[in-house]
Parts: sequence; structure tokens; C-alpha cells
Amino acid sequence: MKQAWITVSAFVAGTVLGFLAIGGGYIAWAVATDYFDREGATGMAVIFIEAPLGGLLIGIASALVTSRILKRRQRL
Repeated sequence: MKQAWITVSAFVAGTVLGFLAIGGGYIAWAVATDYFDREGATGMAVIFIEAPLGGLLIGIASALVTSRILKRRQRL
């Protein structure tokens, strides 16, 4: 039971941090390159499509890695 909660926590944390990393990375890139998005289409695409999907993939990967590490520790 403890392993399931740790894996779910890793999924949630990975998803949130992945979203923030992708969204923050876009904002940092836009500021550093002085990018001007007149209609906001690029910003909306990143914040509403790419960042959630990327965060979801990062969350799934972190949950899989965490569960495998916990299973390996349990066998030892």
C-alpha cells in the first residue's frame, strides 16, 4: 500500500513539475530572445497543449521509474 501512494505522489509531482518546467522554459525563452507574440497563439499552444501533454508524459515516466525502484528495493 505504501508503494502505491509513493508512486501516485511521484506521478502527481512529476506532472506538476513537468508542466511548470515546460511553461517556465517557454516564458524564459520568450524573454531572453525578446520574442513578441502579437496574437498569443504560441503562448496559448505551449500553455494549453504542449505543457500539459509534456507534464503528463514526465509524470508517467517518473511514476514508472519510482515503482521499479521500489520493487527492486522490496526484493532485496
